[in-house]
Amino acid sequence: GEPVHEHLVTIRTVALDAAVVIKRLQALKRGTKLAPDRSPVDLAAVATTMREISRPRWERSADHPGPAMTVNVRALDVPTVLVIPAEVRELLLNLIFNAIDAMPSGGTITITTKTGQDGWAEVLVEDTGIGMSAEVLGRIFEPFFSTKGAKGSGLGLSVSRTIAQRYGGTLTATSMVGVGTTFTLRLPPAPASSGV
Repeated sequence: GEPVHEHLVTIRTVALDAAVVIKRLQALKRGTKLAPDRSPVDLAAVATTMREISRPRWERSADHPGPAMTVNVRALDVPTVLVIPAEVRELLLNLIFNAIDAMPSGGTITITTKTGQDGWAEVLVEDTGIGMSAEVLGRIFEPFFSTKGAKGSGLGLSVSRTIAQRYGGTLTATSMVGVGTTFTLRLPPAPASSGV
């Protein structure tokens, strides 16, 4: 049936993404460089899948009690980008997990895709969480900086920014204490020579 099929597709996607991460770690250990395996990607489609991929972490159920959380997706058309899809999903998953952690009393995460004024593709991940002070906001992309204590390694946002930069893009954040945080991923459109 359709619901089972959707779950299986999500499980397959996550498993293949894990394989990409493991391959990258193995190459790092051996000191070899992986050839880029980039492909044309529709960020609106990727953003849409993130709701299901992250569902086990935010959905309230009898097995997973806690504050009610909602994840909304506004997937507007954006230019095609040339990336490794698994890495972009990893980046967005890091942002979603941080948003969940920033909402101990529940709240809403909104994932929006749009085209910037300069024609770049943009993905915004907004939460209605506790927000961050200017001091914390200024350090969030530093490796090993974490406000989560033993619960966090302080590598998620650093890795996420590195992924964005690898594709010539940017990852920025704005935040207000008691209001929430917005992360903005910006990626340049795929060059015409890529065949898209």
